[in-house]
Amino acid sequence: MNYHPHLVDWDRERVSRFWAWHRGYPPVQENLFSWQCGPAIYRKARRLGIDFSGKILDFGCGSGDLIAQLRQRGIDARGIEFAPQAKAAAEARFGQDIGACVTEAKDLPTSFEDASFDAVFLIEVIEHLLDEDLGPTLGEIRRLLRPGGRVMITTPNREPIDCHLTHCPDCGCTFHPVQHVRAFSPDTMRKLLTEHGLRPIHVLETCLPTRTLGSRLTSLAYAVVGATPPHLVAVATAA
Repeated sequence: MNYHPHLVDWDRERVSRFWAWHRGYPPVQENLFSWQCGPAIYRKARRLGIDFSGKILDFGCGSGDLIAQLRQRGIDARGIEFAPQAKAAAEARFGQDIGACVTEAKDLPTSFEDASFDAVFLIEVIEHLLDEDLGPTLGEIRRLLRPGGRVMITTPNREPIDCHLTHCPDCGCTFHPVQHVRAFSPDTMRKLLTEHGLRPIHVLETCLPTRTLGSRLTSLAYAVVGATPPHLVAVATAA
């Protein structure tokens, strides 16, 4: 193999290959964001005014960690996923629980009717979206929200992407190890949502504690060192 230093040019084919490899080389579930932070996401969503009495969609749900946790609380939650392997894993997980159905999408718009959901979650997805998919994804979420419905987005806060890159010593390719292609601050998040017809209600720099560390220990640790909170949480409604 010829060694040629270069930055990866992410496109849909490369993204698909990358995540197909990851799903064929499964991580420990305890490392997955929605499993670790699912309880914190639920608590934060309630405090920020998400209505869990209606119909909930996890957009880009993976194997269904957040859906499972919401359904354990009696919430009508379902998902949509673009990766066939992840959709198959979710199907195997939920078995005969028809209410927890995960729809596989090939492209946008999805097969859901307009105004189908009271709330949509976009959890650690937006930082992965290619330029050509970013606007259509936000437009699709806007289409799926019922009047007064809200979307909740989480993403790394002010991530220094260039500091996290890794390098392949065989081919010379340099890339983000979990395929992040963009980073957000509160200001850039508000600007993006507004540009795509969503009205920001809350945009918060925060810490979503994990199951492992717990909320008090995690919050205390960041307060003591004065570090930038690691997570950005945005709640918006259709403008």
